[in-house]
Amino acid sequence: MDTDTTHHQREAAERRRIGSGVVPALVVPFIGAMIYFVFWAGTPVAVVVYVATKLFTVAWPVVARFGVERGVFRFQPASQVNRRRSIVWGVGSGVLIAGLMLVMVYATTVGGYVERHAGNIVARINDFRLTTPGRFVLFATFICIVHSGIEEYYWRWYVYGRLTAVTGAVTAHVIAGLAFSAHHFVVLGCYFSVVGTAVFGVLVGVGGAIWSVLYHRTGSLVGSWLSHALVDAAIMVVGYRLAFA
Repeated sequence: MDTDTTHHQREAAERRRIGSGVVPALVVPFIGAMIYFVFWAGTPVAVVVYVATKLFTVAWPVVARFGVERGVFRFQPASQVNRRRSIVWGVGSGVLIAGLMLVMVYATTVGGYVERHAGNIVARINDFRLTTPGRFVLFATFICIVHSGIEEYYWRWYVYGRLTAVTGAVTAHVIAGLAFSAHHFVVLGCYFSVVGTAVFGVLVGVGGAIWSVLYHRTGSLVGSWLSHALVDAAIMVVGYRLAFA
């Protein structure tokens, strides 16, 4: 067997190992969302599955890199210049996206559409026992700071990062963005009509693609994390006003 054939076989085997890790990562959040937001919403099962799904997003990249790919688990730190660029672009994009969202909700007809579906949103807030302003603020703080960081580590560093090894950057942006938006489609579908779910879900996918581009260009998760956190904060402001204002 010649050297080229052996090299190609090794590359193919490596792609299969990467795929074996990435494929579960693409689908488990969607399946989890279907369970805790649709099939068993409002039950103790929903809470258990929600927690389990979030634990999966924390643990799976490590398990996949060590146990499935049998590779070394490590972050490749970005240069100081790229970290600064990441922060600037992250804050800038986050402020822009969050600002546009708030303008759309409070200064356009989108606000009326959201208001008409406020009952669905408040019902889901109650399902998660976020029945007081204090509880909601604590949950919102967790979502904006901790959860957004976990999602960036999971979706951008692991899912997008490993997809680039088997598909190339452009295809990886698309696949990772679609998978990132998939479980958000489930969540949005519990709040809004089919049209609203489709529009907002596509926007989530676009946001995911923006964050993966930001990560790709800087090699740092800090910027995408900051941008994601700011966008989540805007969403939580809307949710708080619907539930408690």
